[in-house]
Amino acid sequence: MSENYALPSIENALILLADFSHHVGEGIPPSVGKALDAAVKLEDQTVYLFFEPAEREDDVLRWLEPWGDDVVTAALLPGSVAGHLRAVMRRIFSRNETRKAVAAFVGDQTPISESTLRAAFAGLDSANVVVSAAEPLLGLTAFHDWVFAPEVWEGGASTKVLGSKAAEAGLQFKELVRSKES
Repeated sequence: MSENYALPSIENALILLADFSHHVGEGIPPSVGKALDAAVKLEDQTVYLFFEPAEREDDVLRWLEPWGDDVVTAALLPGSVAGHLRAVMRRIFSRNETRKAVAAFVGDQTPISESTLRAAFAGLDSANVVVSAAEPLLGLTAFHDWVFAPEVWEGGASTKVLGSKAAEAGLQFKELVRSKES
């Protein structure tokens, strides 16, 4: 690594997490492509695609050619949803001057809209933790280890548990409501 190398200084990170282990098509799953289209339309965000399995890296890089340099990629090690979120959020907040990070799971059956992504970033203007019960999305203004505790994620993330834990930590919490456009 060059001595002059510096990590990018960014204010907002948009993180898409995708599991391609069951994808058998030639191209990127349509819902992931739509999520990427929505993500790159947002201004002032660095877009990351974390994916698994790592063995699909050549496929993923080929699929991402239409988005050029607009998407930063990294493979995920096998693990749980909470484990992936924890690792990715810790990585983003520890290596960059991130002010807001929104992570969303995307896949064959989990589309995410541009309006939802915009609402998540807007929600982080007044809240420290933003979630969507309708779509698999989590937004933070800083890394909080308690967000990823097993009791929060058992049986799927509970917005009630996250809201309660945020209040206990003295943080503002916001749950996004699904818009008619989404």
